[in-house]
Amino acid sequence: MRRWLAEWSLAGLFALAKGAVADSEGSQALLSCNYDDGSFSTFRSPAFPSHSIRIKEQNDEVCDAGSKQYTGWLEFHGKHIFFWYFDSLNDPLTDPLTLWLTGGPGVSSLVGLMLELGPCRIKTGGNHTERNPYSWTRNSSMIFVDQPVGTGLSYVDSHWDIPTTSEIAAEDMYIFLQIFMTEVFPERRQTPFHIAGESYAGHYIPTLSREILRQNQVPERPEIPLQSMLIGNGYVSPLDTLYGYYETLCTTKPGVDEPVFNHTRCQIISENLPRCISIYEVCYRYPDEVLCKATDAVCGVIKELYHNESHAGGRDPFDITRTCEVDHLCFSQTLEIQKYINKPSIWAALGVPEAVRNFSIESTEVASAFEATTDLYSNVMNDIKYTLEHGVGVLIYNGNLDLACNTAGNLRWAEALRWNGQAPFTSEDLKPWYSNVGGSKVKAGSFKEVFASAPNGVSGKQRFAFVTVDKSGHMFLIQTDIVSTVSDCTSYSASTMESKKESVDISVCQSSRELTNDERAEAPEPQIYTQETQLEIGGDTDDDVVSPEVRASVPADDEDIPVNTFRAWFLGIVGTVVLTALNQFFQLHSPPRRFNQKEHCIVAIMASLVTAFDNGSLATDVYVAFEKFLHIPISLGYRFMFLLATQALSFGIAGLLHKFLVEPAACVWPGVLPTCSMLYTMHQRNKQNEEANGWKMSRMKLFTVVILCGAVYQFLPGFLFTGLTTFAWITWIVPNNVTANQVFGAVSGMDLLPMTLDWNQITGYLGSPLLVPTWALTNVFCGSIFFLWIASPALHWSNVWQGMYMPFSSSKTFDNTGKPYNTSRVMNSDYSLNQTAYHEYSPVFLATTSVLSYGLGFAAVASIIVHTALYHRREIWYGLLASIGKSSVEERPDIHARLMKKYKQVPLWWYGCTFLAIFSISVAFLYVYDTGLPWYGLILAIALHVILLLPTGIMMAYCNIKLSTAVISALVAGYIWPGKMMNNVVFKIFTLVSSAQGLGYISVMKLAHYMKIPPRVTFAAQCTGIIVSWLTQTAVNVWAMGNVEGICTPGASNNFLCPLAAGYAANATFWGLIGPKRLFSEGSMYRSMLWFFLIGAVSPIVLYLLDRRFPRAMLRKVHLPAIFASTASIPPATAANYMAWGIVGLYFNGHLKRRYRQWWMKYNYILSAGLDAALAVGNFLIFFCLAYPGVELKWFGNEITARTADGMGVPLRTVEGGQAFGPRTWT
Repeated sequence: MRRWLAEWSLAGLFALAKGAVADSEGSQALLSCNYDDGSFSTFRSPAFPSHSIRIKEQNDEVCDAGSKQYTGWLEFHGKHIFFWYFDSLNDPLTDPLTLWLTGGPGVSSLVGLMLELGPCRIKTGGNHTERNPYSWTRNSSMIFVDQPVGTGLSYVDSHWDIPTTSEIAAEDMYIFLQIFMTEVFPERRQTPFHIAGESYAGHYIPTLSREILRQNQVPERPEIPLQSMLIGNGYVSPLDTLYGYYETLCTTKPGVDEPVFNHTRCQIISENLPRCISIYEVCYRYPDEVLCKATDAVCGVIKELYHNESHAGGRDPFDITRTCEVDHLCFSQTLEIQKYINKPSIWAALGVPEAVRNFSIESTEVASAFEATTDLYSNVMNDIKYTLEHGVGVLIYNGNLDLACNTAGNLRWAEALRWNGQAPFTSEDLKPWYSNVGGSKVKAGSFKEVFASAPNGVSGKQRFAFVTVDKSGHMFLIQTDIVSTVSDCTSYSASTMESKKESVDISVCQSSRELTNDERAEAPEPQIYTQETQLEIGGDTDDDVVSPEVRASVPADDEDIPVNTFRAWFLGIVGTVVLTALNQFFQLHSPPRRFNQKEHCIVAIMASLVTAFDNGSLATDVYVAFEKFLHIPISLGYRFMFLLATQALSFGIAGLLHKFLVEPAACVWPGVLPTCSMLYTMHQRNKQNEEANGWKMSRMKLFTVVILCGAVYQFLPGFLFTGLTTFAWITWIVPNNVTANQVFGAVSGMDLLPMTLDWNQITGYLGSPLLVPTWALTNVFCGSIFFLWIASPALHWSNVWQGMYMPFSSSKTFDNTGKPYNTSRVMNSDYSLNQTAYHEYSPVFLATTSVLSYGLGFAAVASIIVHTALYHRREIWYGLLASIGKSSVEERPDIHARLMKKYKQVPLWWYGCTFLAIFSISVAFLYVYDTGLPWYGLILAIALHVILLLPTGIMMAYCNIKLSTAVISALVAGYIWPGKMMNNVVFKIFTLVSSAQGLGYISVMKLAHYMKIPPRVTFAAQCTGIIVSWLTQTAVNVWAMGNVEGICTPGASNNFLCPLAAGYAANATFWGLIGPKRLFSEGSMYRSMLWFFLIGAVSPIVLYLLDRRFPRAMLRKVHLPAIFASTASIPPATAANYMAWGIVGLYFNGHLKRRYRQWWMKYNYILSAGLDAALAVGNFLIFFCLAYPGVELKWFGNEITARTADGMGVPLRTVEGGQAFGPRTWT
């Protein structure tokens, strides 16, 4: 066996695991060194004076090896490369020396040492090691090196020193080997030397081999006796690796009885392969960073089909038959190694310096450094050719169940390799090799090997072998059931290999196998499809989406079921009428075949138009406010035209953005995912109920249980104990302590200990936190903490803006005595401002949080425009190209967009005509009725809407956070038409409602996109919903105004006080009369808030430049518009709403998604839908069963909040009678 290894290192993969353990005589070179009680010795080389090796001997306490072992670091120029050396158990002076490199880039070679082929293995629990009976040290001395520097126990003094390419890493490794073999172990200079490794070492090893062979030609430099290189499941050619995805995932093989992917996914792979290959060929030809990274766009579609599902509990990319155990390389033992190496006793034994800080199996810094260059996109076939041409043998071995560096891809580049033996290698078939297991000859894989004459001037032959191992994956030396067969395997010798190849001894017989040529001929070849080719939809067991959020809610198929049916339209219209009627009615009240999923979605689409706003259309609030509170008569025609104009104006504009905000996979629209999940759950009850982290409950059962339990529970905070809604228990103890109430109060205070047991409080302002991505949650959460608990208290207790004379947080306006501002004192009978009365009365004062909220609103609007231009300009450009019928190389449609291609699209002119029709109605409305708004005001409102719809739509589509345009619309109108209330109100409604309704229309289009509703049917459903909702809302409003006794008055029957209309009347008079000029212009108290526009515009530019300068600093995760918008609802929202929202969201989308991913994938979105439905059902029952009949429950739990200083909004300071605070004169 040793004779074979010495002659041909390729057998090292097989022979190193063979033979009995022998006593080692140790390394003679180091026996003469004087080690002072285990301290380090230092070696230097005259050839490399700035480099040195520190080395110390180890015993078997750290690694139970059975032979001499040494650890140390190569140190130079702030770099420190860690190594671990082991003597051969047989004869360390004559046995070969093998260097092992693990891939990544950035994965520690200790994985190979303690998990695969090293002399010791980590024991379960990660506290000890045990002898590995199949170690390669039985026949070879071994060096395990953590490289590139920065990997594992290797470290740098500055992160700028981390290598960014395999070439830089190879230069470092060559110097290490020179010093190691000439100074530390000089007797190894003539020992056959081999390099082995796996995965990304498919890049490292050929590059290092070329560097060694090149340096060997330098005169007077000691030659490194490189004999061969062994690459296991190597990442050699990225193009060919991706090509192999089809054969790996779409064909059968030993251990895989059915293809992993269904026909739909296989079709997507074959459809994208031609473009992927062509782009990679350009990258290979012109290795430019921009060109190479363009491959991610097209080839990413292929990779993401599988890798988006690769996580703990999901698919294993290293063995397609396994479930991934942990996020670290999918093998739980890797984390045990990490735990073991980080033990203080191990660090002490190894002499690890404090600069290492922490050992990690994977280095994200090294990975990021390589990602910043073209190294990941390059192929190293020329380096392998160079190696062969210099008489160094090459062995490529592959576990056939590996996807990440698959057999099919490696065989493809191996057959394309241009060397002297290419023709015979390509023409030769793969032949089986066998193992004797229990006396029986078992086929263990396939191989082929070719010898060729070396080029002129090179002695010897070129030797190239390709071996596959059946039922084996990426790291096949791990599996104990495979290793156990080694002792029964026959020996692998040159004579048998060169003759009949009847038996081969491979020390492992692990996973998947490559197809033989006969089987390959029977396997379906990847077909190339044009864009016009109609997809054939296969099974429904797999789904491809860009994000796990979508995958958890939307199957990647399009079931062929009826959608455009009479019952769908009938139920949709009826549902729209009923929901519209209920919404319109209750917003006047003070609030305390089988039917299939596609038909159901049509109903949901029409009904959802009713709830674009939580309580119907704001236009109805406006004319109720005019009629009932401002006593302005409103005609029936006014109602009809105003409502239709504001509701439908944005529909046409929204449709024009379909290519920008609906089709792109990145536009997830998390807000529609619960609806998708609910619809599929309700209509696919016969789908297999898979276990999720121990939970077998079906989605439908969970949905039902949550609704029933949640509805019953809602009686607790909604009726029985309303104090649980805010739960500011400290204020209950000291209800009259103003300071404590402002610090801990949840109504008008800081709410420093935010607690709530009411789902309505958690979702009331920002929606369900279960729908928001973790990065967005973190941005809003951190922004809220800073502005609510740091900035606002500092401003408030410093009495900036006279804040101590008002509550800490309040949406009310105040006069200079601290009382609510009495607008009627400064308003003329024609609803204009009485200048004299205004100067005699008081300027307007705002609570601290209210002032800051305005400033942050200005910053949010400015930042969202700049942020979109900087970070999303490419997506906008691609959407523009798509809108005019052109495509981009970087376009990345997901499976849902592909499935929708079979339906006829809505022509853009349909949306254009719809917009023109409603625009004409809007202009007619302005001129028929005395609205005060000129035609150019309508044009300005539409322009503002168009400018903001795309940026706010992107924000909503990415992170489900809505940015309100209310502040900017009021500001613009107030400056253009100061003192004119009607102008301000109508302009604001056209701008605000159009923006909000536009986002609602687009989200419904995305819902239809996910549910595979034909676009033209969706268009018709939305138009129908708009018309029916418009007629029903108006009819119910007219009926309620004439039939509910005392409506909108304090004595109204059944509490129909019209609170929304009353609030809007106050808001309209304030902004229309006082206006922003008196609040924010020169000389006003709050003029500094206008600087937030500049802050909002400049800060994204600064962040963008920093992100470009420091691409690995995670700055791209910082989303300034989300941070600025974090306090948009404060006041009236408080910290209880935001903090509880953030905590719940981070728990579900952070902790549960990471630790219990299967549970999260199965239940998260249906749980969100169930909680929302339970809240609606509970409040419905409370209203009709208790509130409507007039049932009240008066006791401490329902009254304590209103009795506290927090509930009453008591300020820290008050003024005596007849006195006032603030300026003595004002403008």
